[in-house]
Parts: sequence; C-alpha cells; structure tokens
Amino acid sequence: MTEKENAESGIGQRISEDERFRYIGFEAFSGPPKGDLFKNEAEQEQYVKRIREKLERRELIREDSLLLEERVSGLERVILLLASLLVVGSLFLPWFSAYNQVVEEITSSPTAGGAVQAADTVGVPAEGTSGVVDTAAEIAAAAEATPPAGEPAAAETAEPTVTGQGLSGSEEIITAQVTRKKIHREYARLTGLGFVLAAGSYGGAVFASGFGVILTALVLLVYILLCVAVPVYTIVKVFTLKGDKDQVALQLKKVLRVSWIPVIVAGLTLLTASIGGEYGGALAGAYDSLGNSFGLWAYLANLSWGLFVSVIGFIIVAAKGVEI
Repeated sequence: MTEKENAESGIGQRISEDERFRYIGFEAFSGPPKGDLFKNEAEQEQYVKRIREKLERRELIREDSLLLEERVSGLERVILLLASLLVVGSLFLPWFSAYNQVVEEITSSPTAGGAVQAADTVGVPAEGTSGVVDTAAEIAAAAEATPPAGEPAAAETAEPTVTGQGLSGSEEIITAQVTRKKIHREYARLTGLGFVLAAGSYGGAVFASGFGVILTALVLLVYILLCVAVPVYTIVKVFTLKGDKDQVALQLKKVLRVSWIPVIVAGLTLLTASIGGEYGGALAGAYDSLGNSFGLWAYLANLSWGLFVSVIGFIIVAAKGVEI
C-alpha cells in the first residue's frame, strides 16, 4: 500500500484529543468543562500527594469501590441470627389447631313482661268468649316478641305450657318455652415441640392409619428436627468463620443455602398429604375438623401459624445465601 493510500485511509495518523475522548466514552459528558477540577493549587497538590501515597502502598482500588464493601455486614449477621432464633422459637408456637363442634340446647321462657302480656291476653277470657285458648301460634308469637338478648339460635321451638290456675277457678295462665341450639367450636392446639412429645400417645394411631397419614407424620418429624439443627449450624458458622473476607463469604454462601432443605421438606408434606388415607385408632373421629378421611384439605385446615413462621425464617436465611 502506497503512502498516498495510507494517508487516505488514515493509517499512521494520530487521532486528535477530541476524537480520543469521544472514543473512550467521554461523549456522555459533552461540552467544555465547567470550571477547574480543584478550587486552588493547594488542593490539587494534596490530592496528587494522596494518590502517590496509595500507589506506593499498592492500593489500586478506589476508596468508594463496591469491591471494598463486606458481602455480609454486621447488621446482616444480626438479621441472620434473629431469623435463626425465630425458627427455633416457632417450635413453641401452635403448629396444629383441630376442633370439635359442640351443640348446646338452651331452653328459655319469655321475660316477665311477656308472661304478663300472655296472661292478660290469653289467660283472661274476653267478654263473650268461652275462655278456652288452643292456638299455639299466638303463644309462640308472644314468646318470640321478647327473646333473650345475645343468644344466637340455630333452631327454635315454642311449646305452650299450662303452669297453673289463675285467681279464679275458670282462669289458666299459659306460658311458652323457647328452645335454641347454640353451636360453638372447642379447639385443641398443638405446638411443634408438642407434636414430638405427643408421638408416644398418638404414634400407634398414626401407624394404624393410611399411608398418607404415616408418611406426612414422618416428614413432619424430620422437618421439626431440621428446625433445631439448621439454625444452630447457621448461627455457629456465621459467627465463627474467620479468614479472608471473600473466602468467608463464599463459605457462608454454602452454609446459608442449607436452609433451602427445610423449605423443600415443608413443601413435601403437601405432596404426602395429597396421597390421603383413612384414620386409625384414636384419630378416627377424634376431631370434627379432621373429617372422615385424611387429605390435602384436612391437612391445610388443621395447620396453624407457627409452622408458617418457621418456613418464613428459613426463607430469610436462604435468601441471603442467594444474594452473596
């Protein structure tokens, strides 16, 4: 290639200062600089001196570089500690909540005012009448006019009752009795630790039940053991790992990832509960909330908030392992 061709192609020519700055990306700050970088020469000399001292110490990274920040700060270690303690503390919270529906029959009579009204309108014959009252609907209407306050009724029945004679032999005082059915739930709650302690009394009934019941109970026992082992392991590693910050962070990443195992185990109980099975032994008919057979719905309906607290604690710890 001749010199003329080289000149035309630009080979061998030095680029201008403006082109050089544009090439490395300074066009993002186009235009002339606004004033001097330093206020005075003394500030410039001080800055240059500090840079030279850093170069002598071979500190080549800027002071505000993200590379100098800790991957796991002191505050994050405290959060990991609290999350681990939350998991252990959840064992003392209700994990299961079963109930029985109890039906109470409440029999009540009208109030005193209602009884007097009934005596005035029913017991005393009107002029020109025989004094015989055989309409139960009127008596029931008088009873319903004054129901006891604050008593929810599922069903009501009113029956006339002859309570005795009035002031004269030809009078009868007739009152009414109202029967109400009140339904309420009686709960039995079980903590995570209580689930382990109850294995001695309910263990035989569980193993006499269907395959889904047995498998779910075994997986829950494994999960409860992990609620103790994994938090303790995490706390020990978070506060005892020493050495280079990068190496400690990488080791801690592996430690925190272990918390995903209990989360997976907790999710596995949903699959085992879906298998289902019949109840055996003392579990059969023990609680109305359990239903006639075990399944996913029966499992979820009897779970309480303590188990979800433990899962949230594990997720907090494991999420930090993903972030590192």
